[in-house]
This record gives sequence, C-alpha cells and structure tokens, in this order.
Amino acid sequence: MDQAEGLRRLVGAGSMQIIPVMSGGRGAGKTTAVANIASALSGMGRDVLVIDDGSSAHGVCESLGMQAPRCLTDVMAGRCSLADVIVHGQNGVRALPMGTRYRAMTEGSSSLPVPLDVWASQVHPAPDVVLVDLPGGKPALSQEGLRKSEVVIAMLPGSESIMSGYALMKRLSRDHGISRFHVLINRLARSEDGEDIARNVIDTAAEFLGVEVSYMGFIPDDARLVQAVRLSQPVVEAYPVSAASRQFKRVAEGLLRWPASLRPGETGNFMRQLAMGCAG
Repeated sequence: MDQAEGLRRLVGAGSMQIIPVMSGGRGAGKTTAVANIASALSGMGRDVLVIDDGSSAHGVCESLGMQAPRCLTDVMAGRCSLADVIVHGQNGVRALPMGTRYRAMTEGSSSLPVPLDVWASQVHPAPDVVLVDLPGGKPALSQEGLRKSEVVIAMLPGSESIMSGYALMKRLSRDHGISRFHVLINRLARSEDGEDIARNVIDTAAEFLGVEVSYMGFIPDDARLVQAVRLSQPVVEAYPVSAASRQFKRVAEGLLRWPASLRPGETGNFMRQLAMGCAG
C-alpha cells in the first residue's frame, strides 16, 4: 500500500470521524463501550468501522460476536488484501483486527509501520465513523489522524481509575499535542456521581493541563451488560430496553454532535491533589 496515497485520502475524507477510545488502565470498560457505541451508531444508519487493538483475546471483535481469522500483520506480509481482513458483523458494523504482532510493532517503534487511520482511509466503502479500541499507550495514528480525532477516555468511578485516566490525558497532551478529550464513566451507580466526577476532571484538566474536556455521559452498573458480555453480544442488541442499552444509545447520539464542555468552575480538593501528584 502507498502510505502517501493513504494520507492524501485521509486528508480528503473530511466527513470520516476518527474516535480513539482509551483508558489509563485495564478493566475500565473501553472495549465494551466501543462495541456498544458502534452497534448503536450502526442502528442509527451510520457506517461504522471498529479497529480491534489485538491486545486481548476478549477484544472488540469477540464483543461483537465476530470471528477474525486474519489481521493487519497478514496484509503487511502480503498474505492477503486489506479487504480480506475486514470482518462483517450481523449488526452492520465492520471490524478491522490489528493483531498482536502489529500492536507490538506500534509499541516498540518510534515510527509506525502504517498508522491505523491510513489503513481506515483505504477501506471501501468509506466508513462514517472509525472507533479505535486502544490501550493507554501510543495512539498509533498519524499526525493528521490525531489532528482530526476525538479522543475518548473511559474511566470507572474509583479514584485509581480517575487518576490513571487523568495521567493518560497528561501524556497524550504532552507527547502528542492532543488538546481536546471526551470522558465516559462506566459502571456508575448514580448519574449525579458522574456529573461530579466529570466536573472535577474538566476543571482540573483546564487548570493544570490547559486542555478541553467534555462529558459524554455515563453507563450504569447494569447486570444485563454483564450478561451480554458473556453472550459475546453488545447489550444494545441482546437487551435493547435495558438501562445500559438506553444509555449507550444516548451516548452514541451525543457523540454525533459532541455536546459542549461543562464550564470550568471550582476544582475539587481530590482532583487538585491528583493533579499535583501527577505533576512530575
């Protein structure tokens, strides 16, 4: 593949939304969020491509009930074409498996073999939304892709997850110049707790990092969500009227218009101490 041609296509693909979904640590629910947001967007008529980071056997392909016999490593080795790697789900979502070896190359090298957004720009027909399930390391996107992307940070309500999510924002801002983030809080018991957490993160990020953060919303701690994961199905498909399903659909609707950030206000003591602890 001609990487320069891929970048030219990416620049011209003005309508393609690139959304890396990341977290500061494992278990924050980012993979489940990618699968369900993708399924919800597909149900709204959007053409969605998800990129599976390949770091876990229980990745986004499995969460969508897909089998992925090939990956990007096979394309780079000349064993198949990019079209052969794309997996089609029953819910209309397409998936591009990265593969563990490709992921290892992106982590172990200062320059990516081919950035993920360039691969996405080669997919036909072109997707409306590209959701990239990524761990909290290198974004694996080109500079043009990072400029166009909307980075989502998945968090849990506990202090450890919030701290690691904030630290990830700091690294991405410092190392890659990302100045805008969106926060999604998973497994929340009360919606008002999510607003409090988001307010503190937004205020602290603005004060100490100089970045803009918006609150996408929360996903409730719902037993139906756990059952759907065991079934290798998105909860929006398996249990469409569950509390988690309804909230994922609201989050997906908001993603399409990116609600305005909450206004910065008085920073809570917890987040102020957190920020000072991450200052090094």
